[in-house]
Amino acid sequence: MTFESRTAPLLQVKNLNLRYSSAPGPVTILQDVSFELGRGEIVGIIGESGAGKSTLGNAILGLLAPGFQRVSGSIELDGKPINAMQGKGDTMAGDGDAIRGRRISAIFQDHTASLDPLMSVGAQVQETILAINASVSRRQARTRAIELMARVGIPEPERRYGNYPHQFSGGQRQRAVIAVALAGSADIIIADEPTSALDATVQKQILKLLRTLVDDTGISIVLVTHDMGVVSEITDRVLVMRKGRVVEQDRTAVILDAPANDYTRSLLAAVPRLRISAAAGCAQSSGSGTVPAEAGEGKGHDNLAISTKAGKETIPAGTHGRAPHLPGPGSVAAAAGNGPENGNRSISTNVGADNTMLLVAKGVSKTFARQGFAWGLSRNKASFALRNVSIELPRGAITGIVGESGSGKTTIGRIIAGLDMAPAGTVTIGKDAFDVSKRGGRNGLLGRVQMIFQDPSVSLNPRMSAGETLREAIRFGAKAGPEDEPAAAATMMDRLGLARSLLSRYPHQLSGGQKQRICIARALLARPQIIIADEPTSALDVSVQAEIIELLKDTITAQHMTMVFISHDLAVVQQLCSCVYIFKDGQVVDSGSSDFVFSQSTHPYTRTLIDARPARFTC
Repeated sequence: MTFESRTAPLLQVKNLNLRYSSAPGPVTILQDVSFELGRGEIVGIIGESGAGKSTLGNAILGLLAPGFQRVSGSIELDGKPINAMQGKGDTMAGDGDAIRGRRISAIFQDHTASLDPLMSVGAQVQETILAINASVSRRQARTRAIELMARVGIPEPERRYGNYPHQFSGGQRQRAVIAVALAGSADIIIADEPTSALDATVQKQILKLLRTLVDDTGISIVLVTHDMGVVSEITDRVLVMRKGRVVEQDRTAVILDAPANDYTRSLLAAVPRLRISAAAGCAQSSGSGTVPAEAGEGKGHDNLAISTKAGKETIPAGTHGRAPHLPGPGSVAAAAGNGPENGNRSISTNVGADNTMLLVAKGVSKTFARQGFAWGLSRNKASFALRNVSIELPRGAITGIVGESGSGKTTIGRIIAGLDMAPAGTVTIGKDAFDVSKRGGRNGLLGRVQMIFQDPSVSLNPRMSAGETLREAIRFGAKAGPEDEPAAAATMMDRLGLARSLLSRYPHQLSGGQKQRICIARALLARPQIIIADEPTSALDVSVQAEIIELLKDTITAQHMTMVFISHDLAVVQQLCSCVYIFKDGQVVDSGSSDFVFSQSTHPYTRTLIDARPARFTC
C-alpha cells in the first residue's frame, strides 16, 4: 500500500548530498537522493555493497561518523527538518522533542555490536521499554520484554531472558535486536539487513511480524536489504541505489516485473532460483544476466555470471527424504538421530577429483549446561546442541549444511575446525584421527581447517588493515616471501571485486559486504585442506554473491580443497553444493544430493524450509 497520494508523507528526504572527508580528499557518498515514506508504508532500499544504503539510513537516524558532511539537501520528519548532520540527530529543529529511540528506531546489520555483552538479552529489551516509558514498572517491563522475545521467535523466552548475547546463535541475536527496536513503539524503524542472519522459516515469521505491525499500528519502515526475496515479500515501494545515487524507484510490483533501468534488471537476473522440480527450467535463471562491469568496486575486474550447476545424472524416485544411490564410489553417510523417521542413510555422488572422503565425523554429540541460578532438578538439566551427528566430506567438493537458527549447524562446523570441543564422537581427516574432546591447538586441527565466520566484524582484527590481514594469511598458508605478499593480496582483491585501495583501510572503514569478502579472501589465501564457511554470503548483495559463488567453486576445484558451506539460503546451497545435510534440533534429519533433496525429498521439515522461500524466486 502507498500513502503518498492520500496523506502528507511522514518522512521526506530531499536532494540529499553527503561527502566524506578522507586523507586523499573529500569523497562523495550520496548524490541528490530523494524519496518519501508514508505512514504505514514499507520502503525497501536495495543495491550493491557500498552503494550508500546504510549511510542513508544512518543519516536519517543522525548516526553519521564525524567525517561526514552534508553538502546540500534536507531530511524532514512530519514537515520539520532533522538536524542530523551537525551531531544533533536526537532533536528536531524548532522544538526539543527527542526523536531517536522514541520516534525513529533502528535494527542494525551487525547484531553482535548492537547488544551489550555484559548485560542479559532480556534486560536489554526491558531497559529500552523503561527508557521510553517511565510510567511502566520494572515488573511490567519484564513481562513486556518476554512477550516481545516470544513474538520475534526466540524459543523459551522466560528461560532465555537471563541469557547473554554469546549464548545465542547468530539468528537468535538478530531476533533479539529486532525485539529491542520494537520495544520503543517508534513511528519509523530503520531496518538495516534485519533478516540477513535468519533462516528461511524464521525470516518468513519476522517479515510477517513486521508486515502485521505496519498494518495494525501504522508504523513505517525503511528496509535496507540486498535480499530480493525480502523485497518481494514485504515492501510497498523500492529504491534502487548505485554508487550513492537512486537510479530507479517505483512500486515493488513494477520494479520486480518491469524494471526500467539496466542495473535493476541485472540485479534481478543475478538472484539464484531454487529448483524444486526435477526437470526445472527456470524462466529467468540466476545466470541469465550480469551486473555491468562498472558496477564492481575493483578496477579491471571482470564480473562473472552465475553458472547454475545442473545435475547430469538421472535420479530415480526416492522415498521420504532419502537419497537414492547415485553412480560413483564415494558415499556420504549421515546418522540422523533417534527419531523414528530417521536412520542412517547414504549418498553416493560424483564429486571431487578422486571421489574419496577427506573428512569423516562420527557420532558427535555436545551439550550445553544451563547457565545462571536454578533450583531443583532443572539446575542439572542440559540442552543438546548435537545428538549423534555423523557427516562425511568428499575430497575436493563442497558440502552444504542447512537448518534453522540454533539447529547445530555452526556447532558442528566449529568442532571440525577445532574451535569447540565435544565429549563424544570422532573426527578423521585422511588417515589422521583427532580427539574432539580437546581444542584444535592441542589436537592438531588448527591450520588444517580454516573457518569463515558468520560475523565479519568480530572475526577481523580492528587494529589491522585489510592488507595486513591478507598478508598474514599468505605467510601462514603459502609460506611466501615478503616480496610476494603484496601481489598475492592484490590479485585476490581483484578476484573478489574489491578495489585495491581498500587494502589500506581498517574494518570500521569497510561496509558489511566488503568485510565479509576480506574474510573469504583470508581463508582462501591460507590454503587449508578444509574450509568451514559459516554463512559467508549472507552479507553480500546478489551480484557480488554470484561472483563469490563462482570464485569458491573455481578455487575449490583448482586447489583441490574441501568446503563445508553452512547457510540458510537454499538456492545458493543447491547451486554451490554437491550434497547437503538438513539439521534440526541438533540432528541430521535429511540428506542427499542437493538437487534430489530440494526437488524430490518428502521429509516434512525439508518441505517446510522450501515452502518458506519466496515463491517468486522458486521454480
